[in-house]
Amino acid sequence: VEPEMGLGSRFINEQVHTSMLTDSADNPHPLTNPGIADPVQVRSMFSAISYNKGAAIIRQTDHLLGFTVHRDGLRRYLNSRSFNTALPTHLFQALQNEAVATGSIAQYGEGFNIIDYYRTWTEQPGHPVLNVQVDHQTGQMIIYQRRFNINSGYSTTNTNWIVPITFATASNPDFQDTKPSHIIRDAITVINRNSIGDEWVIFNKQQTGFYRVNYDDYTWNLIVIALRGSSRTQIHEHNRAQIINDVFQFARSGIMNYYRAFNIISFLENETEYTPWVAAITGFNWIRNRLVGSSYLDRLDEMIVRWATAVMNHLTYYPIPNESFMQSYLRYQLAPFMCNLNQLGCREIAVLQFQELRQSGTEVPVDSRNWVYCNALRQGTEEDFEFLWERFLNHNVYTEKILLLQSLGCTPHESSLIKLLDAIIEDNFIVRPQDYTAAFSAAVNGNEGNTQIVLRYIQRNVTAVALAFGSTLTPINYVTPLSYISSRLRNILQIEEYENWVVANREEFGTSYNSIYSGIESTRQSLQWAADVQNDIEYYLNEGDETYQTSTSAPVVPEEPVTVTAPQLVEPTTPELPESDSANTAFLSMFIITIAIILNVTL
Repeated sequence: VEPEMGLGSRFINEQVHTSMLTDSADNPHPLTNPGIADPVQVRSMFSAISYNKGAAIIRQTDHLLGFTVHRDGLRRYLNSRSFNTALPTHLFQALQNEAVATGSIAQYGEGFNIIDYYRTWTEQPGHPVLNVQVDHQTGQMIIYQRRFNINSGYSTTNTNWIVPITFATASNPDFQDTKPSHIIRDAITVINRNSIGDEWVIFNKQQTGFYRVNYDDYTWNLIVIALRGSSRTQIHEHNRAQIINDVFQFARSGIMNYYRAFNIISFLENETEYTPWVAAITGFNWIRNRLVGSSYLDRLDEMIVRWATAVMNHLTYYPIPNESFMQSYLRYQLAPFMCNLNQLGCREIAVLQFQELRQSGTEVPVDSRNWVYCNALRQGTEEDFEFLWERFLNHNVYTEKILLLQSLGCTPHESSLIKLLDAIIEDNFIVRPQDYTAAFSAAVNGNEGNTQIVLRYIQRNVTAVALAFGSTLTPINYVTPLSYISSRLRNILQIEEYENWVVANREEFGTSYNSIYSGIESTRQSLQWAADVQNDIEYYLNEGDETYQTSTSAPVVPEEPVTVTAPQLVEPTTPELPESDSANTAFLSMFIITIAIILNVTL
């Protein structure tokens, strides 16, 4: 609809990557859940999985069938079930009928159908990681699929999906044709690359499929050589973002070490595109939040600043006349990140633009206000806070008021921060109740030292704070404000002091006590994780990038595809999927609702 808005690229970061993270937890819910029986279970379905993963699976299917066939299949479904109830299987059957009528899935053989395909993605929670082992001398690729788990690498549950496969190679770097060339359904599958010799291969063109990909060491080396070289842009921007996101999650889960991960993503030093850098910001923020207080954070920040030099030289800290929306939007996200890294140029420009606003009334560019206001306050005085506070009270544009409210928490001055907190918890018309959560979170996260200031404030006003997060005082009201605190405890001493206070107030917290205490345990685990990976990170910071060499001949593409007989493989037993929903079931999954809403807008 609006190509300049870059919605196709933003979908990768905002929908695919966010839902994959949620979907990789220990117990995510499936897209289709006929067992919903009470309001609590209904609310649980309104999640990133239902909306974001649901949208990603629709996108995957759109590339599988082709836009026209997929659209016509959705229309067939809506027409056939108009003024009637519907089950997921009705959608699947309508798409299957359209696919058969148009021949769009004929190439995958009689054993493939949309009904079974969709059921593996909607009735099973989680998603697969494909481990690809490439024999570069024969072109044979062995693919192992396993369910990914962010906490342990792989799930203990034996689950297979029907996965649409696309891949590009150095000799055929066509990332535009996203129609799957293969369909895999088994735990182990062998396909041929149709080329022989050293060359990179990258699965999941434009990350159209909802799965992660890990490669054997030598194939990763070939990918790294390409990403560091002049042919980097042959690899699609979305796939460069996919590699960054996958590698960060592989390292976090223990599948890959950080020395290897940083070697792979070191191409960021020459990267200037939106999607890869937003994926990198997300990954680095997760690591940095767990290394606060360690001796490695400053060195890691220096490395990131060095890698970001090219992109920031390209963007600058000021709007460029006639620049694209996506360039402006990347600056909007990257500039505050650079200030958080204590990049001197970023902080100096923030103060300069803020002082121009105070002294001469020169407005800060709209897309720069999120980082200029905050970083000016971080380095500013109580008078600077009062200036923005008055601007907040008197401004009549709602979006500006919200931005100011979120920025006021960046002040490091305790008296100013308490003024903001009082405005949140006291009965007044200064801060709207629906904005309490955003304002309180900003107060805790605005500065590293703010966490302890806000904690002391909560301890003095615990009941009043809880009342601000609900119309009546109930135990659940305590969970949200205290979760902001527990996630930002930086050492064992802070954890123990906070834990002692929580235990002492157990009676007041009531049934929310266990949830509050689990936040403490989660922070302990984060500190232990940081201790476990510090040596790995230090090794990369000391040694830098590893140089990789190829060892076999350049690729040769045969005139006819090479067919290789697969070795005898033993496949793990896969449990049968549940039978189709009964026609008497009145449940309409959140997944189907998502499709209906999308079509209502687009048709």
